[in-house]
Amino acid sequence: MKVLDLERKLTFMSEAGQRVMEVSDHNTLACCPWPDFWADKSNTEAKTASWSKLSLPGCRLHAAGSPHDWAVKVSAILGRDGKPESILSVSRDTTEFKAAEIACSCFRSN
Repeated sequence: MKVLDLERKLTFMSEAGQRVMEVSDHNTLACCPWPDFWADKSNTEAKTASWSKLSLPGCRLHAAGSPHDWAVKVSAILGRDGKPESILSVSRDTTEFKAAEIACSCFRSN
């Protein structure tokens, strides 16, 4: 789980988020633009998508360099006035699921 400001810069990352992204210290990524976490086509989608209802399947390297597949949901965190004041990003590591899916499809085609 990550919290971004309205300019899509990282302001918070949960301990679990740091663990799965292989980040030892959140402060090394503080204020990093969120789209920079995504590679290739996913980076472009993250930069241009409407963050109010974003669902982004993508692949990005961990901070330590391990490749992983992710399913991401992003939504606005509303202030007392009902206006967005920050953005919540929840990422789920789908690497093992994708690998099993590929293995299954290869098995079926043989």
